[in-house]
Amino acid sequence: MAIAKTSSSKRGKHKRAKARSSGAGWTEYALRGVRVLQVLVFMKIPWLVHGFSTRPGGVSDVAGEKVLNLGAVEWDTRENVDENKRRFQAALDAADHTLISFHQIIPT
Repeated sequence: MAIAKTSSSKRGKHKRAKARSSGAGWTEYALRGVRVLQVLVFMKIPWLVHGFSTRPGGVSDVAGEKVLNLGAVEWDTRENVDENKRRFQAALDAADHTLISFHQIIPT
């Protein structure tokens, strides 16, 4: 997931709990139950707000587990997906930006 351009003054106004970096060039943090991964190199670009979502922190239900589904799938409602997107953007401090999403495809 990526968020459209923003000024650097809008970034980092929220507290990121439990931030940790990996040797692989990314950092992970949690905010209000939503876990977000960010690429360290991308964080050096002042106008770019970006993040990769993870499962925790959403309202969608998968086998009794609440997940952060951000895609239009037959097993979820549009209302759930919209709320999940709102939560994800809030975790990035980007609620007033346009969400640009990408679909990951894993080759078989």
